[in-house]
Amino acid sequence: MPISYDIDVSRGLVTSRAWGVLRDQEVLEHHVTLGKDPRFVATYSQLGDFREVENFELAMDTVRAMARTRFFDVTSKRAMVVGNEMALRLGRMMASVAGIAGDSVRICRSMEEARRFLGLVGGSGEATTATAALEG
Repeated sequence: MPISYDIDVSRGLVTSRAWGVLRDQEVLEHHVTLGKDPRFVATYSQLGDFREVENFELAMDTVRAMARTRFFDVTSKRAMVVGNEMALRLGRMMASVAGIAGDSVRICRSMEEARRFLGLVGGSGEATTATAALEG
């Protein structure tokens, strides 16, 4: 499955990373697996790294359903970092649908922008340990 995640309990942060070709079943499995993880708390923030996704093979119904599904709490901040135009368009559509439901989702072009939105930049401008590994 070209999706992985890490949960940093001390920071209240879920970091998800996807790469390659992303398909419906893999996205749905990711959500089920994450939701069953005993460390997951719906109020945590999420940092999604989609910079290495080469192609999306997702049905529009799946995209809309994922955006409408209340997986994270409405108080959670979620930032998705994209690396190409297709990801940007899909992300904006999901953020728009999620925003209607009251969720706070931002689509970002850089890890720096995402870290700022989530409040994950230290006083010196350095990334916290949780996000520094994604910087690659």
